[in-house]
Amino acid sequence: IKSAVESGLGIGCLSQVVVQNDFRNGTLVPLKLSRRDMRRRFYFALPRKRYQKSAVDYWIDLCRQSTDSGDNRSE
Repeated sequence: IKSAVESGLGIGCLSQVVVQNDFRNGTLVPLKLSRRDMRRRFYFALPRKRYQKSAVDYWIDLCRQSTDSGDNRSE
């Protein structure tokens, strides 16, 4: 998706985590959408008996932090 946008084929919708370096480098620019709630809920699927992996735990924490709007309701 990023490559297509960089090539001029249109716009894309990606997580801020995925494009934050591109925004800093200036290769992509964010578009502000008024009256659009682009928040989303993440669900994580992991093996029941997984070994602790710091990279997986870091990713889950990063996702939780970047989507935390003070609304921690569970559905």
